[in-house]
Amino acid sequence: MFTVVQFIHKQRLNILTVPVCWVKGDLLKLPDSFDDVVEKMRVQGNSYEGPARMIPAIVGQQFTSFGEAEAAAATTVLLSDRILFDTSVMEQDSTDDMLFELASNLPPIPDSALKLEMGEAFPFDEEPIEDDMAKESLAEYSAVLTREDLRKELRDLKDDLSSLIHTAVRTAVEDCFQAKMDSLVTPSKRKAEKVSIKKLEIDMPLETRKPIDTEEELSQWNTELADEHFCEQYLKYFSKIITPNSCVGNGDNACYTIVDFLFTRSFWNLFTWTGVNRGQKSQRGFREFGNVIQLLVKIVCIGDPTYDPHKLEMFCKTRLFRYSKMRASAKKVRRSACRQRKT
Repeated sequence: MFTVVQFIHKQRLNILTVPVCWVKGDLLKLPDSFDDVVEKMRVQGNSYEGPARMIPAIVGQQFTSFGEAEAAAATTVLLSDRILFDTSVMEQDSTDDMLFELASNLPPIPDSALKLEMGEAFPFDEEPIEDDMAKESLAEYSAVLTREDLRKELRDLKDDLSSLIHTAVRTAVEDCFQAKMDSLVTPSKRKAEKVSIKKLEIDMPLETRKPIDTEEELSQWNTELADEHFCEQYLKYFSKIITPNSCVGNGDNACYTIVDFLFTRSFWNLFTWTGVNRGQKSQRGFREFGNVIQLLVKIVCIGDPTYDPHKLEMFCKTRLFRYSKMRASAKKVRRSACRQRKT
């Protein structure tokens, strides 16, 4: 299926035939560049998954074949060019002859109407005009009035067309912006909407907080960590457990202590680092929760200042996610720690 779309790109009105799968609502998925491969996909009606931008567009009728859609697009282009040509030509003085010719093809004006319009200048009620020169002058005057009326009508048509295009584009942009507002809201703005709830949670002792066990709890906690004061409470608490420089070069052991306090062991069965998996795990990777990652690194750095996000990534991949099932089924008889392999 194909459709014809009209959109503004690089300050120009464009009319293009695209597959229906390139259009979502009032938004067109416009590729960043049109090469031979993209053009072939457009003609064959295939979906496009490369780099593109979503721009507002006016979507037309759908067609079963590319040829029918191209014919409709060509007709739309001709009509658009004709309207723009007519309105631009009407602004020039050279159009007087053309307008006069159009006016001459109009039906004759009734005598009663002429008497009504010209009654004050010519006494029609008293006696009819029989002089040929007077009749010719009257016809030229009526033609001038008709030409001015046509000029005004065409100017109004141009203004209406311009206003229609601007209104359509503005409405599409506003709808697109409104639809994307939720995804553009920053964590700091979300924090302002939940001030009262956060204050209660910050004042709550960390010892009484339940370990995180679900994706929803992790997402909410990641949003809360946008508050610097909230993060500071965790740093103060763990500074009592992990003394400064107590595990230099061995930050993974400190990280075991932290994650066993903050998360349940079964939680790690729900995630992978990247989100790519073949089972029933979450499609969101653990690395997407940036505020949580930063807090974990800051806490470990209390005992190991050399610890960085890359070391945390390797710890999660090779320790937490690889042995998540084994750790979840363990009886917690001993404290979690990195075991040295025998060589």
